Amino acid sequence: MKRTLLALAVFTAARLFGQSIPNGGFESWNNGTFMDPQYYTSSNDQFNGNAISNFMANSVRVSPAYHGNYAVQLSTIKNGNDTIAAYVVDGNPNGPNVYGGIPYTQKPTGIRFYYKYSTASTDSALVIAWFKEAGSVIGTFQFKVATVSNVYKLYTGAFIPALASTPDTVVFAAASSVTVMNQSIGAPVGSVFTIDSVSFTGAGSQPAEFNGDFENWNPLDTVFIPASWYINGNVRWSSDAYAGNHSAEMITANTPYGVNTGSVSTGYYQCPKNCMMNCKCYLKGGFAYTQTNDSLTFWYKYAPMGGPDTAVANLSLIKDSVFYQTGINLFGTAGAWRYATIPVNPGQAPDTAVVSFQSSMNSIPSHIGSVLKVDNVQFKSQPLAIKNLHNLNGGISVYPNPNHGVFQVAISQQASANSTIEVYNMLGEKVYSNSYQPIAISHQLIQIDLSAQPAGVYLLRVINSNGALAGTQQIVKF
Repeated sequence: MKRTLLALAVFTAARLFGQSIPNGGFESWNNGTFMDPQYYTSSNDQFNGNAISNFMANSVRVSPAYHGNYAVQLSTIKNGNDTIAAYVVDGNPNGPNVYGGIPYTQKPTGIRFYYKYSTASTDSALVIAWFKEAGSVIGTFQFKVATVSNVYKLYTGAFIPALASTPDTVVFAAASSVTVMNQSIGAPVGSVFTIDSVSFTGAGSQPAEFNGDFENWNPLDTVFIPASWYINGNVRWSSDAYAGNHSAEMITANTPYGVNTGSVSTGYYQCPKNCMMNCKCYLKGGFAYTQTNDSLTFWYKYAPMGGPDTAVANLSLIKDSVFYQTGINLFGTAGAWRYATIPVNPGQAPDTAVVSFQSSMNSIPSHIGSVLKVDNVQFKSQPLAIKNLHNLNGGISVYPNPNHGVFQVAISQQASANSTIEVYNMLGEKVYSNSYQPIAISHQLIQIDLSAQPAGVYLLRVINSNGALAGTQQIVKF
């Protein structure tokens, strides 16, 4: 009977508060794996500025190769609402500037490689070599591959005009589509470019770290994406959580196409294809939301770099189109979990909300390394549903829940040794704290009285003797 009543209480709480922000506690994550060729980064690493909700590798190791065991295959794919061209690059070409690369002191006259290529459009694959001397580019050579071939085919290209001096560095890149050089132009889906045995001609040797035969690969890497959210840039789950097991961690990082902030959002912007400038883009996605007087709340940690940097939290409300936007800047270092709230007073009822967080306000080199962690994102009117946290409670159960302020907490013996119970309100204020010792039974019941506190949602946390979070449970007081 007790179990039935508890299930009914959970159901009642979910009905009472409506739909909460999907996965606002960042406990559910999708993941995918990929490998990059040694010395290279790829479109798998940074997603080329596209917001995605489900990872799919589009730069992969394949067999058979033209020579040896492996080649690299680059595919332009559709991922959610974005089209993503694939690339590999051993440096960082950023607009007119080209950074990084590998040492090379020969003066080649051309390039050769073997390839396969298929496309469902008039697209072309792209191969580029930049040669640098003392940090400046002294030669850029682009080769478009448009000839379709389902068997390995030799391609040769001459460097015209020839290099006037001997370089000290080379940057090499290959891509499934020429549109990778202009991200405002949509890449045709379905182009597949497989390349192998790349070498420079007219030179006495190849770069020592070139790996042009793509035989050497980095260890398997994993991408994590929070369910129901879109990500951009460097985002991963963190076990450093305010509640539950995970938080979302966003990092401002350097990429082959410049500095990119890490961000998570419940929506995305969709822009017209082939639009070069002054494009009218539309905010899509989001979740159902109809409140007119509310607050968005969350917990965060922030380690800014340079400037100092500033992270951003933003809320957009939609009814036919975006009509209300608000947000806050997260200033300064927050080494411990800090509570934040954004008042919501749109003046009219929306039908959709989009919540987003970003590790830096601006994408500039001095902000590389800024880290933002976010957890427990919710509206006061729609707190995270208890049912979303029931499997994260670390052996903790509460009865009755919801309640009128007086309830019992059952804690397993495993979680109960020399620990402390803390209860916080939604302002982040501690309203209860009690330490207790282990007892020789499988569970101990502790009665807590919050009858003097106002109705609302509270978070119960159990902290073990070494200061680690042993479990959490959300409590609803009528």
